[in-house]
Amino acid sequence: MCIGRRVLASVVAATYLAACTSWRVQSLTPESAGATHREMRVTGPDGNLLVLHDARMVGDSVIGYTDRPIIGWTEHGGRAALPLTQVTRAETRGFDAVKTTLLVLCAGGLVLAVVNGLKNFTTAE
Repeated sequence: MCIGRRVLASVVAATYLAACTSWRVQSLTPESAGATHREMRVTGPDGNLLVLHDARMVGDSVIGYTDRPIIGWTEHGGRAALPLTQVTRAETRGFDAVKTTLLVLCAGGLVLAVVNGLKNFTTAE
């Protein structure tokens, strides 16, 4: 039974560490100014996506940090400031309860199947 408990603990820990998130539309209004988001995905008028880290709205721009260059927005990774007039959509990562619940249920079913399989496992002598 010790193996079953280890498997269960491993699956629960992995599920907890990898809780499901999804992108949610964020309105860029004066009320949202000053709030810092760990990650924000912005879409430009041409459809290019850019993920900004530690993003916030300051004045008429969205400011954050990026890991890679984006043609037309920033020539190299680092600080990026985008005018709101060039942002057609902004999204932030948010916890997704439905996905996480489904993941936990599936992981639990897998654990039960493995534990049951280990109980019924017999070796040929």
